[in-house]
Amino acid sequence: MKLALKGRLRSIADKVPVCEILYDVGSDHGYLGAYCVSTGKSRRAVLSDIKPSPAILSFKNTRAYGLGKKTETIIADGLEHIDPDMSADYVIVIAGMGGATVAAILDAGYQAAASAKAIILQPMNSPDIAAEWLIDHHYEIYDEELVKEDRRIYVIISARKLPESSPEAAGRVAPAISGQYGILPYRYFGRILEAKGGLLLSEYAEKAAAHFKRVTEGNRSQREKEGNIQK
Repeated sequence: MKLALKGRLRSIADKVPVCEILYDVGSDHGYLGAYCVSTGKSRRAVLSDIKPSPAILSFKNTRAYGLGKKTETIIADGLEHIDPDMSADYVIVIAGMGGATVAAILDAGYQAAASAKAIILQPMNSPDIAAEWLIDHHYEIYDEELVKEDRRIYVIISARKLPESSPEAAGRVAPAISGQYGILPYRYFGRILEAKGGLLLSEYAEKAAAHFKRVTEGNRSQREKEGNIQK
């Protein structure tokens, strides 16, 4: 039985570079890791989830596709199961979680994340939090991609750690400000996305600008209310 992916998952898989081990954190059904193994992107995959039910589902699905010998399914919290001192090159994928959760996972597993060949992130919301964590911790965001699924647009961020002393760090991971779509900090989209352009970016940027306006106006209104209460 041949495994095929489409939409958001296929776009994430396309961003995974060739590696020895793929760590799919929060693997859910396990299809992403199974696909990368079956296509030769990774020699093996470790599928993890913090809850037993998704881990069991991943276990069943990988074996249904005859990939049991090339995949391992475990129950684990974040990156705790990854040894940053291993000699094998590995890639980490964290997809399908909120941006705050993604950032917390990276922070808790700092060394494991820093030692990865690449980190592929696809936050379901608040990509700004995940992107800002990468920026603050000297990661090079070397690729960004938008993908639309079920009327929602998601950002896929590909990053790798730069040496703390690297002269490239400040120039290559600095926040981007877009003039074309108004004053939008990196939290909404980075310069790689802007350089790529396209209709999907226009749609995404318009929604981001509207959201940014709502947030700033909401914050202003809250400050005004607090000021009136103090008076």
